[in-house]
Amino acid sequence: MIAELDVKQNLAFGYANLNDDQMAEWGYISVEELIDNGAIKDRNWKPVSFSDAQKMIKQYKRDFYQK
Repeated sequence: MIAELDVKQNLAFGYANLNDDQMAEWGYISVEELIDNGAIKDRNWKPVSFSDAQKMIKQYKRDFYQK
């Protein structure tokens, strides 16, 4: 989840969860690296709270793994 974007330095600050909560952390990543790894910019993005974003991700995972 990207929380902040520094356009001048092409850096994003966000939360990454690498499989479970013990492997989760906040940190910086280059926007170029995100795009190189398949991230896309959502022009219709609307800000949400961290807790709402977590709920959305959990629902997405449930929907994805039920296929």
